[in-house]
Amino acid sequence: MRREYRRLGWFIYSGGRLWDNWAYPSEAAARTTAERCKVPAATVREDRRPGITFDDGRQSSQKLLFDRKRRS
Repeated sequence: MRREYRRLGWFIYSGGRLWDNWAYPSEAAARTTAERCKVPAATVREDRRPGITFDDGRQSSQKLLFDRKRRS
C-alpha cells in the first residue's frame, strides 16, 4: 500500500484514541454509531487515515509497510 492511499471521512475517537477504524461518510452517521454503541467520551472529527475505500463501500485499513516496521 502506498503512502498516498488515504481514507477521508469522519472517525470516532474515545479518550483521544481511535475507537474503530471505520471512515464514516458523514458526521451524523458517526455520531449515531457512537450513541448506539455507547462509546465512552466519544468525539467525532473529520480526518484522513491510511487505507483504501472501494466502490462497493468496503474499506481496507491495512497498515502501511513503514508503520508495520515502526516500533512503539
